[in-house]
Amino acid sequence: MRIKVSEIFYSIQGEGSFTGYPFVFLRLGGCNLKCSYCDTKYSFNDYDYMNIEDSLNIIRSYNVKNLLITGGEPLLQEEQILEIIGSLGDFFISIETNGSLSIKNLPANVHIVIDVKTPSSGFGNSFMIDNLKYLKKSDDIKFVVSNRFDFEFSMDFINTYNLYNISKNIIISPNIDTLSPSLLASWILEERNSNIKLGIQLHKFIGFK
Repeated sequence: MRIKVSEIFYSIQGEGSFTGYPFVFLRLGGCNLKCSYCDTKYSFNDYDYMNIEDSLNIIRSYNVKNLLITGGEPLLQEEQILEIIGSLGDFFISIETNGSLSIKNLPANVHIVIDVKTPSSGFGNSFMIDNLKYLKKSDDIKFVVSNRFDFEFSMDFINTYNLYNISKNIIISPNIDTLSPSLLASWILEERNSNIKLGIQLHKFIGFK
């Protein structure tokens, strides 16, 4: 079986619950959304078809047992990623998904980072609400905000679906092209809610991919 691979590399995890830890990154090609603020648009079309066994050999060659499967949108290749997950039973595996496709078939031992797309992305209605019932307390629910309207959208979503009871990791990150982290931080502080975490893309600040 072959899989669309944009790149495989070794770096520091820059976002979410495991920020700062070394990870192998498996970036898959193709996406069903084209978000305005996407910083990996190259992965939409820049990829090669790779035999799964070859990709596993590269992943194992780094001798690090943390793997992030990202994209693009990994769940467009669900059968392939399930085979990869099943072949790496001794790995800690995290997967990033845009929330528009079902996560119900992902194994319970996989850490899920799921996006709720905000209006500025152009896909503010794309989230599959049914996915909320498949999330674990340890999974991440992430919002990327470009402006105050996005922030208010995020807070409404969080409160409407009572996300605090679903996940302990609710993360709001700035689109740094249009919103300063410090301004977003001030909005979060105004909420006086200890369940919301400010997310910063650490890898960009330290000059890593």
